[in-house]
Amino acid sequence: MKSLVVVIALTLSIAAPSARQSQPPLSSLDLELWKVTLQAVSRENGRPLALLNETLPASEIEPRLRGRQDTDSPFRALVEHALSRNDKVARISSPVDPSVELVEIASVRRVGFEFDWNAIRARGQRVVGLSLPVVTDDGTRALVFSWTAGGFDDSSGAGYVFEKRQEGWTLASYIVVWVT
Repeated sequence: MKSLVVVIALTLSIAAPSARQSQPPLSSLDLELWKVTLQAVSRENGRPLALLNETLPASEIEPRLRGRQDTDSPFRALVEHALSRNDKVARISSPVDPSVELVEIASVRRVGFEFDWNAIRARGQRVVGLSLPVVTDDGTRALVFSWTAGGFDDSSGAGYVFEKRQEGWTLASYIVVWVT
């Protein structure tokens, strides 16, 4: 009986490796930067937003950055830090902004990272995925990657660079990753 329990435990740990990985710690600064990112996305699109309840993994961000000239800019260190911090997916368990619906990612995903474009279009909202934010050592700049979609031919990805000012975080620049 003991060996059966060990076999079951091993099977579960192999079948669900993500369950063994610890989630990156979230902070109030993460929430603050997500909120200003959602505000920036909302200003650009003008449609109601729905935030996915999982962060964007580096494996979804990094391939789209290859060969981009703007990633060799002064923001390169932030990009590298963002890819490192986003090596694991974090769950977003509560709304970041009361005006933005939090959406279970499984409701718009088919298999793996393949999204169900019809389900996204049917929502009538712009579905948004956000990376874990990163901040420079001196705390004056931050970077958050986003992925937004309204359907198959209506999606984009960008890096939002913010600067800390007296009034709070202000959008300073973009790293455009892709547009369809």
